[in-house]
Amino acid sequence: MTFDASGGQGGTTLTLDYGAELAAPTVTWTGHTFAGWSPDVPATVPAGDATYTAQWTANTYTVTLNGQGSANGASSVTATYGAAMPAISVPKLAGYAFGGYWTASNGGGTLYYTASGASARTWDKTAATTLYAKWTTPDKVQLWAGGPYWATTNIGAENPEDSGLYFWWGDTVGYRREASAWAASDDSSSNFSFGSGNTPTYNKGIDTIQGEGWVTTDGVLAQTHDAAHAHWGGNWQMPTTQDISLLINNCDWTWTTRNGVNGVIFQGRGDYVSASIFLPAAGFDGGTSIYEAGSGGHYWSSAGATSYEIYRAMEEDGTPTLVATVTTTSWTDTDVIYRNPYWYRVKAVSASQTSEFSAMARGYWGDWCLADAGYTDLMPLRSLLTGLEATRRDGVLSDEELNKAMQNATIADLDGDVTTISDAEISIFLRIQTLNQDKDLISSAIRGDYTYPAMTLADMVELQSISDAVRALTKY
Repeated sequence: MTFDASGGQGGTTLTLDYGAELAAPTVTWTGHTFAGWSPDVPATVPAGDATYTAQWTANTYTVTLNGQGSANGASSVTATYGAAMPAISVPKLAGYAFGGYWTASNGGGTLYYTASGASARTWDKTAATTLYAKWTTPDKVQLWAGGPYWATTNIGAENPEDSGLYFWWGDTVGYRREASAWAASDDSSSNFSFGSGNTPTYNKGIDTIQGEGWVTTDGVLAQTHDAAHAHWGGNWQMPTTQDISLLINNCDWTWTTRNGVNGVIFQGRGDYVSASIFLPAAGFDGGTSIYEAGSGGHYWSSAGATSYEIYRAMEEDGTPTLVATVTTTSWTDTDVIYRNPYWYRVKAVSASQTSEFSAMARGYWGDWCLADAGYTDLMPLRSLLTGLEATRRDGVLSDEELNKAMQNATIADLDGDVTTISDAEISIFLRIQTLNQDKDLISSAIRGDYTYPAMTLADMVELQSISDAVRALTKY
């Protein structure tokens, strides 16, 4: 007869005679109450072997949450032994950042709730217990002379690498990611959606949100709708568009990884070189999902843009020229030349400020070309071959004239050398043009990615040779 304690202690296996008295052992399990055996244990030994499994009910305990000066937030919760801590509303204390609930005051003992109100560990105590809020003045640094002080952590984060809480623009509640869902920091929702119906400032013009009281006459979020002030009080506020522009232009910044978290570090210059802040690549919210976590960072300013100025350059280091001013977040450039690359930057304009340039983005009108894979030095050659082929289709050039023209073609390489195109190189590009009917296939080959499902083994061999030849041609 086998008695399985099923996580507890005291289980055993007995060898007994048929019909003998059968007495179950006493079993125990910390934090649990014994709820019987399954199946029920008979009074005497049955015919044949049998297994009886202990049934348990996890105990629950009252946990008092001492706000240490804060009168809001949850006052107590019921914790289940061995389970994650239940959701709570995050307390607030003017001028301070919440640092979680601990078993001792001032962040002493063991952490059971994080700064965002999420469970930090499963409940493992067998008696009613009090946890204590930890409060700290948010760390801040100045990154340039006369500049504002910047917090070293996100709202709701314990460390610079933590994502903290996520907000829609004008939101002061904040939401944390729990079990693939958005949970409100005030415990008002455990499955929030950042859809337009739940985000009342979404896609509204400045006049509308001003009329509804979201922003001041300067176009900046009103204090009652500023997440930084709502959570930290004092003089804390969300950065303006101009603040963010100055941060970008007055600091050296680079992508890096800190304690296993991707993000961007902004470091001061000169006398401020020892000061820095780290912005984790926390991604962004959308509906019930999260996007680009670990690869992108999206941060709000307090000033809503009334319009956007779009600038375009013909070269990567060319002078940007204003080509459009729009009030929407999307725009199509129709004044472009087919297959010609362009470089774009954007400025956000609010009622009182204009931002610096955004990061540069490149675009072009037309199908896939070699420049899209990073081989910008091949663009003149691509244009030349395309032009010659088009001329031949019009009946002006014979095959012999086409070959001769291509043999005499030259291209400026990235290092400034001029490379004469060989017969072998001409053959390579003619093969690329032939295979260009499947642009995804070609793109995969140029990237060195040979996993495209339509490729056969023969395709791989041929495209490998093309890729290697293109790299040799461009001195990759």
